[in-house]
Amino acid sequence: MWDTIYYNCCTTYYSRIIKLLPAPGGGYYAVGIRDINFYFGDAMLLKIDENGNIEWSKFIDYGHIEAATDMVLMPDGGYILMGAVANHDDFPFTQSGLIVKLNANLEEEWRRVDLFEGYCPVNIILTDDGNIFLSGGQDLLSSSLDVELCKISPSGQLLWQRFYGSSQDDYAWAMLPASDGGFVIGGRRRENDTARVTVLKVNCMGLLTEPQAAFSTYQTGDSPLEVGFQNLSQYVYPDSIDGGYYVWDFGDGSPPFVCGQGYGACPALVTHEYAAQGQYAATLTAFVCTDTATATQQFSVVPTAVGQVAVPTYQSPYCPIPRVTCFTWRRSAHYHQATSYNLACTMLWVGRCGVWLCGLMWVRFA
Repeated sequence: MWDTIYYNCCTTYYSRIIKLLPAPGGGYYAVGIRDINFYFGDAMLLKIDENGNIEWSKFIDYGHIEAATDMVLMPDGGYILMGAVANHDDFPFTQSGLIVKLNANLEEEWRRVDLFEGYCPVNIILTDDGNIFLSGGQDLLSSSLDVELCKISPSGQLLWQRFYGSSQDDYAWAMLPASDGGFVIGGRRRENDTARVTVLKVNCMGLLTEPQAAFSTYQTGDSPLEVGFQNLSQYVYPDSIDGGYYVWDFGDGSPPFVCGQGYGACPALVTHEYAAQGQYAATLTAFVCTDTATATQQFSVVPTAVGQVAVPTYQSPYCPIPRVTCFTWRRSAHYHQATSYNLACTMLWVGRCGVWLCGLMWVRFA
């Protein structure tokens, strides 16, 4: 047993070790702050052996108050230190989160002091792919304190940033990875002179939403048996980091069409040429993290003259108001006829209800 006081390390009243972590191969890592006063203080990382002796130390000083509250070991042998940096030269004084990457030689590779404005990160999780997730708070003087969740790449790039809260002050004190790739965040909500315990469950994108699949169909008129599929899904985000993807099954035994994250870009309109007329049931499946949503529609495919468009009425499963999709009508059966009339359309959404707004457009080809 041993009881050690580190006189040569930390001398002022407020110096402290905030977190102890076991070190691979034996000993411990100590994370904290040294020599703090109202204006200065250094973030501290110590390596202590099994007998309590300091093997090495690292201090981070940017000229203000820097504090380290937690640490994770990186796959490359380096370290991610988490904490806060405060500047009391300003009034009112400013504070933000501190995230620093040190390599195996304790040299700084990158830092971020632009997150968790007005507060600090409280929890840190390193995932198997080397990405870093941090949760804590953002406390702006103009609003209440909100829970903040960030995803940072191993190179320090901010991949995404989410905020959760209410008109009251919301805090995140604990975080665990969930089995589905999301996170469970525990904390509290301060309501005037009282507080409520809160638990938040988000998906791998840090979102509270689940995908909703929906689409409409129409025969384009560009070829006799071509059908257009208009994707009306919500909460999938195929163009976002960690976003979802779509699988289109056209119901005729042809290979499915897949687009979104991990695949090609999703076109504004998906078209498919059927081999024969008849009744078909197409299915759209939306994937986000481990959540899925499916929409299926039955429709008839009949030969149409080129230039004629079959315009259906579509009933959204999320909106009680039917709406009509409007697309292109050409004056003749020849695609490159000199004159073409087109309906230019856009979708106006109000909540989950959408309305097509269309205007007639005259085009003359050169």
